[in-house]
Amino acid sequence: MVVESPMDRAAAAINAMESENLKVTVTAVRSRAGVSMESARSAVEAWRTQRSHPVVAVTEAAQQAFIRLWAVAVAEADARHTAQLEAAQAALEAARAEAVEAGALVDAEAHRVQEEAGRADAAEARIAALEAEIRSLREAETSERASAQDAVKAAQAETGRAREEVAELRGRLAVLTEQATRYWDAALPANHPEQQDKPKPKQ
Repeated sequence: MVVESPMDRAAAAINAMESENLKVTVTAVRSRAGVSMESARSAVEAWRTQRSHPVVAVTEAAQQAFIRLWAVAVAEADARHTAQLEAAQAALEAARAEAVEAGALVDAEAHRVQEEAGRADAAEARIAALEAEIRSLREAETSERASAQDAVKAAQAETGRAREEVAELRGRLAVLTEQATRYWDAALPANHPEQQDKPKPKQ
């Protein structure tokens, strides 16, 4: 069951009064529709507004002309929309192609950067190895120099000791020689008396 609103009942009462050629007033509508004064007043005002702006009847020719114009407008709108859609699709495809090309360029650049980074790492490793080798050679050279210096010092010390020993031996030899000479000088007259009879050489 459909329940009519007060405005619907008031509008129905106004239509009935019009068909019966009765004067439409707020009081009459309120009494006939059984609605409040406010609902009756609103319905009557709406009815009066509608009567002051009557609906103009449209002829069949006008309707056909409107339909044709509407069809033309729709076709033009469809054509514009289709053209815009095709242009948008073409732009989208171009953007996609550019994106693919840019992606390929980015990938190639990334690959090149990786290769350059690999070569740089290898060069740095080679440099580090060479620096380590240089340090090792320098350390070895320093060690060899220290060893050579130690050997020179040891040889010098040994030479000094040998010289001291030679000097000592020469000193002892000189003492022994002197002692032997004295011994023979002392022993010679007793053991060889014939030496006394020999004439001394003339001065």
